[in-house]
Amino acid sequence: MKKSNLLFSLSNQVESIIRDEKALMPFHLNLLNTALEGNMKETAHSRFLWQLFRVKKILESFTTRFFSKIFWKTDKYVLNIPDKFRIDISLQTETDFFIFENKVNDAQEQCGQIYRYVNHALRDGYRPDHVHVLYLNSETHDSPTEYSLSKNGEGKVFLPESVDIKVISYKEEIVSWLEDTYNEIPSNEIYLKTALFQYLDYLKEKFHISKRYSKMNNKIQQLLKDKLFNEQMDCLQRLDVITDTKNQLDQLKSFLDKLEEKEESNRFQEWFDEITKRYPIKEYDWVRDNEYDIHIDFLFHGNLLSACLTIDNGLCWGIRCQNKAMPKKWATTLHSSVQLVLPRAQTTEWWPAWDYTSYKNGLDRFLTLMAWVIENEDQEE
Repeated sequence: MKKSNLLFSLSNQVESIIRDEKALMPFHLNLLNTALEGNMKETAHSRFLWQLFRVKKILESFTTRFFSKIFWKTDKYVLNIPDKFRIDISLQTETDFFIFENKVNDAQEQCGQIYRYVNHALRDGYRPDHVHVLYLNSETHDSPTEYSLSKNGEGKVFLPESVDIKVISYKEEIVSWLEDTYNEIPSNEIYLKTALFQYLDYLKEKFHISKRYSKMNNKIQQLLKDKLFNEQMDCLQRLDVITDTKNQLDQLKSFLDKLEEKEESNRFQEWFDEITKRYPIKEYDWVRDNEYDIHIDFLFHGNLLSACLTIDNGLCWGIRCQNKAMPKKWATTLHSSVQLVLPRAQTTEWWPAWDYTSYKNGLDRFLTLMAWVIENEDQEE
């Protein structure tokens, strides 16, 4: 209990320093931060990187930095649009398949996610040792777990060992690469440099690593030293204390993760109870693939779709294609129509209309979507 109290006390004191120091900082304006109301979604981060990769010299810079041993210079490559094959970003050459999985906001792992992505490349004829996964964490270098790396997340059937999996972080490697890229862009390419400058600034604000946070970070570091160390400790003892404290934090985080999962499950059950009051099970064929999923199938101009309230790289509502992507004509029609009632709806190949939501607003958003489905689904003849 004493250790837990120390951790909570340290957390509160760190939060207090952050709050007080931020209040003293001069006014700072970032257009991305303002436009996105403070939290850029992982899909937006992926799309920004994808847009940069469309500039060949930037793509070559990226592949040289992170895939130096297999770097290629060729015009024969395909940079797939974001979310094609349900992969954040994918890149294909004649010999190699590259998968970029974006976890900049620490989204939960999906069951068998990396396993599915890699097997798509293998089915496409790529050799296992020519399939490359770049796993982009926010701040850590934690590798994907067997829940993502194995078939159905069961930890029994895994990927071939020769598949290349590399883990980097936005806070360190991506920020460093973007800084170098920014410096290499000629000053006359003003729009590209401006976009890079704003995005870099956004990331540095997100991770509190810009120079204006130096005083705050130094205060936090000094607080931790004062609370964890004493004057008699040598370097090895201080390292032991840091390791022990981090292990305690990991254990506490593990308990909190389990508690969070339970409460998320409870929230989905509350939502399902409320949904089925309005749309009774006797009349509607509700499906729950797992405890964090609620969906119902319907037809839209002959296309089999599902209206979903689920977790897919984050809590979201949306309309998902079932067995094949919709023709562009109907996908565009659907997206535009849903936007009339849910203006922030995004669109991808397999999700013609969707958006992230919160545990506060999820039910309201989904009920609005359901009203749209009832009004627009194909009517039985």
